[in-house]
Amino acid sequence: MTKGHTLVIPKKHYAKVWDVKEVGEYFEIVRKIALEYRVKTGNEVRSMIYGEQISHAHIHLFPFNGKWNEAISNINPEQMPTSEGPGIQETLHIT
Repeated sequence: MTKGHTLVIPKKHYAKVWDVKEVGEYFEIVRKIALEYRVKTGNEVRSMIYGEQISHAHIHLFPFNGKWNEAISNINPEQMPTSEGPGIQETLHIT
């Protein structure tokens, strides 16, 4: 996984992204996070709507370092690291 990989998940439960009633607001939040990543890291950001294993709407964001296979390898919920979260949250300051 690329360092900084982020899942953007709605607070309310929706099985799929397409079920989110406030989908415009949801995508605006995803956009803000992606743009802030670009500013803070200097990397492009890629996104992926994926999640057949998990029945909860979510969008993956990857600060992209030019290595797509590295960025998306091992997309497995049980293997996703959680230790980076607090540092990323402090770095981005998304409101």
